[in-house]
Amino acid sequence: MNTWVENIKSVSTDNESGACPKCGSDNTEFEYTIIEKPDGFLKIWCNECSAKIVVDCIVPERAMALAG
Repeated sequence: MNTWVENIKSVSTDNESGACPKCGSDNTEFEYTIIEKPDGFLKIWCNECSAKIVVDCIVPERAMALAG
């Protein structure tokens, strides 16, 4: 089963949230929130069991471009 660290790496490299570390479901999503460019945070959550993680991060350029 995945760990949250593996999910964070997957978002960073593949732009995919990966399977939930708690229940194993692939029904997961992620979102970057920009506080002040480039600082923000990353949220990853499971739509099945509601497990989630929120981490401070430097928001990647590709995500900032989508946010406008």
